[in-house]
Amino acid sequence: MKRDITFDICRALCILWIVCVWHLRDYVLFTIPYKIAGGMEDMTIAVLVTFTFISGFFLRRYIIICPHNVLSFYKARVKRFLVLFYVAFVVTNVVYYFFHLPYVPGIKDAVMAVSGLSMFFGPMPLTFWYMCMLMVFYFLTPLFLVWKTQRARLVVMLAIYAFFFFCYFKGHLELRVLYYFPMYCLGILCPGELIVWEKKHSALVIPLSLIVLAVFRFLLGMTVPYLFVLLPMGFAFLFAVSNLIAHFSIGRTLGEWVSYASLNMYLFHRLYFFLVVLIYDHHPYNGVEHVIPLPMALFVYSPLLIISCYYLQKLYNTHVLAWLHWLRYMKYARMVRQRLRDIREAARQRIG
Repeated sequence: MKRDITFDICRALCILWIVCVWHLRDYVLFTIPYKIAGGMEDMTIAVLVTFTFISGFFLRRYIIICPHNVLSFYKARVKRFLVLFYVAFVVTNVVYYFFHLPYVPGIKDAVMAVSGLSMFFGPMPLTFWYMCMLMVFYFLTPLFLVWKTQRARLVVMLAIYAFFFFCYFKGHLELRVLYYFPMYCLGILCPGELIVWEKKHSALVIPLSLIVLAVFRFLLGMTVPYLFVLLPMGFAFLFAVSNLIAHFSIGRTLGEWVSYASLNMYLFHRLYFFLVVLIYDHHPYNGVEHVIPLPMALFVYSPLLIISCYYLQKLYNTHVLAWLHWLRYMKYARMVRQRLRDIREAARQRIG
């Protein structure tokens, strides 16, 4: 299937917002006015919604018929996502602990985080909370894909959503899960024709989505009803903008580059900026300090982060994954050799 560059650009815009705007404000010598910060929060929710929708949309292509398919799905998620998540989580905690700044309070919280259970029992770790949530969504995905009809999938999704509501009212679920799980499900259910339609009408979708969001923001404020308007409208706006950018060659090139680095950018950017903070303050009292000059953060440290994460992903894909494939090959080779030995032994016993 031909790769749709619009999704790469959309993913690139989202990660640039999270890493180089939303989280960068925790480290730079710059104070954002309160009114602007409110709009930034809306944009951040839209960005995370878009990430979540794209995750579901690309996983809908998996065919789940038998347990072997389920196992293959989980293996793919482990290689693509879980290995890097665990490496980033461990390295970040070790570095923070070295400076007597525990990123996660204790062993119990760390176990909850790496297992995804922190979504239910808390506390969710800073920044890594989104990955913990995605881990649970990935675990549930075969339950959706095993059904062939959209109606059956929707029924299962609604049942799980009802279970999430029950957990939330019992005090055992993060509220944010109730926002993002519907968009993950919409990504799985979304027909490709709808994406094609939006790409054809991007010039109309952009102003229309902004008008709808502005009206509901004015009428409802930052309330739960407004958030459920923001979820689909935020994705529609960002995807339409990405589609317009895709018409320019430089936009396609940069989008593909940043998208390739996006997972590592999200996983390692807190650690990276913490190490940059050490350049300006050798004895930080916590991991978040406003000490980095804004121009240096935007034009030096952020580009270095993107480049580093791009080549880190390249190293992982070309060497680590190749090593995992080699281990798998060796496992099968041992199984074949053992089977041949068994056959020879059985033949000797028959002859004897």
